[in-house]
Amino acid sequence: QHRARPPRGRTRPVREVPAGEWDARLAEVGCAVAYLLRAYVEARLAFYDAGIDDERLTEANTTSAHLQEQLWKEAVVLAEKDPQSVPMGLFAQSLNDLSNLQEKRRRAMENHVPSVIPFLVFVVAAVAFGFIGYNCGLATRRHFVSTALVAVVVTFVLGVIIDLDQPRHGLIKVSQNSMLRLKETLK
Repeated sequence: QHRARPPRGRTRPVREVPAGEWDARLAEVGCAVAYLLRAYVEARLAFYDAGIDDERLTEANTTSAHLQEQLWKEAVVLAEKDPQSVPMGLFAQSLNDLSNLQEKRRRAMENHVPSVIPFLVFVVAAVAFGFIGYNCGLATRRHFVSTALVAVVVTFVLGVIIDLDQPRHGLIKVSQNSMLRLKETLK
């Protein structure tokens, strides 16, 4: 027997929940979700503030993972009441994005410039300075300004490479303004 196929793009109908009904449902778990989101932002800020302290990093990661679990439990409560709700789907998608962003931040912290890169830059700089010194020995006149300028530029480039590899400390730091703004919004 031949069955009709559902229309493309949707395999099940999506029921719009009236605003008042959804507000009542959110009120049931809304306070818990709001508290968990505020605590999660605090945990992520603590993760950044931990710098390179492994103990504090582990604690911040454990706390944020626990808070994500609690947020998913609240999402399950909402999903059981109305699994076809559009706002519930958006909430679940947001929680999924939250997990993905946390993993991206962790990965960014763990990924470093390969140690061979600064070494190669150093070797190239040493060779360049060797050629500059050799040229100065052959020439009758020394070019102190251009030699000093090359030395400063090479040193600056090497310093920037090393500094970019460590975004938690140094001269170039990753801004936490978006997390701080989110913290203020959630108050």
